[in-house]
Amino acid sequence: MLLEDVITKYVDGHRGHVEKRYNQRKRGKRAKPVGDYIHNVSLQELRDQQEEFIAEGLGTDRKAHIRNIRSIILGKIETLKEEWRANKEVIVNGGLKQL
Repeated sequence: MLLEDVITKYVDGHRGHVEKRYNQRKRGKRAKPVGDYIHNVSLQELRDQQEEFIAEGLGTDRKAHIRNIRSIILGKIETLKEEWRANKEVIVNGGLKQL
């Protein structure tokens, strides 16, 4: 009898835990529920959430692209500066002149 009580309490506790996690509202980028039930989601809301997700992705892609171009430009500027510092001759009025 005692062993059976322990086992049934364990099973009921585990079942309750599983049901609690199943019925818990999902957080983050998942679909949000509509209506009386937690698991109902409208098609329009799924489309809206997908559009928001795509818009966020495009924004981050644009920022990454801008950062990449900026780093390339800064690298080119730095190489031009190094070349200018190494070469101390400049053409002035058609002739070479030392700096």
